[in-house]
Amino acid sequence: MKGIGRAFAAFLFLWSAGVSATSGPEWLRAIRNTAGEFCCGPRDCFQIEARAVRYDPATGAYVVDWQGVFHPIPERELLPGRFGEWWVCERPDHTIRCLLGPKNAS
Repeated sequence: MKGIGRAFAAFLFLWSAGVSATSGPEWLRAIRNTAGEFCCGPRDCFQIEARAVRYDPATGAYVVDWQGVFHPIPERELLPGRFGEWWVCERPDHTIRCLLGPKNAS
């Protein structure tokens, strides 16, 4: 029985270390969106390529191709990213909670 308990404890330790390592960069975890939600939780923020984001001047929104679905994100909701990188943070239902990108992207 002790062996099983130790194995389970080791599993929990390794699993929690994996969750921490995949929850996005440290700077991203402290950012909130315009609704006040934290952008990043365990395993929900991803760096994306610039080609996945386009600005639509007719609607004043960024259109993000995220997992094969086009999500319009109003320009006022764009949060400043770092180093010219684009990041998407998603909710459990795969809608976009935060879009971070270059300040002068429009």
